[in-house]
Amino acid sequence: MDIQLNFPNNNNHISNLAFIRALLIKCTIEKLNISYLEKEELKRKILEYLKNN
Repeated sequence: MDIQLNFPNNNNHISNLAFIRALLIKCTIEKLNISYLEKEELKRKILEYLKNN
C-alpha cells in the first residue's frame, strides 16, 4: 500500500490528527462492556498518561 501525505505549511493538521486520535480513544472506551464508572476512570487514566508522555 502506498500512502502519500501532503501537509500544508501551517500546523493545523497536527490539531486535526490529535482530534481524530482523541475521538478514536473515546469511541473505543464507549464500546467496552464495563460500567460507566470504570469508563470514566479509564478516560481519566488515559488523559493523565497522554499529558505525561
